[in-house]
Amino acid sequence: MIETKNILELFKPIVKEVLESMLKEEREIYLENNPPTKGNGFYERDLKTAFGELTAIRVPRTRDNGFKSALLPYRKRITEDLDALIRAMLISGMSTRKIAEVLKSFMK
Repeated sequence: MIETKNILELFKPIVKEVLESMLKEEREIYLENNPPTKGNGFYERDLKTAFGELTAIRVPRTRDNGFKSALLPYRKRITEDLDALIRAMLISGMSTRKIAEVLKSFMK
């Protein structure tokens, strides 16, 4: 029998990928609404989730330093709501691409 902890470990890379994709999309929306600025790479953060600790999450930044993520507020290291939402969608059988689309629609 597979333990719940092991199952959650399997989802860590998927959750990280979806989160990074959502963060990039969030920055794109910011850049569309703030035309003079441009993207300026990424910085890395760690985040404790129900899936375990996600390390080296690539968080996008902008040249004007004005982009602030609604998904990962400044200095927030633990998330609960996002975990519950992503977990429910994964369990229901949604693909990671579809999950990213759904979460993107919430950001608009």
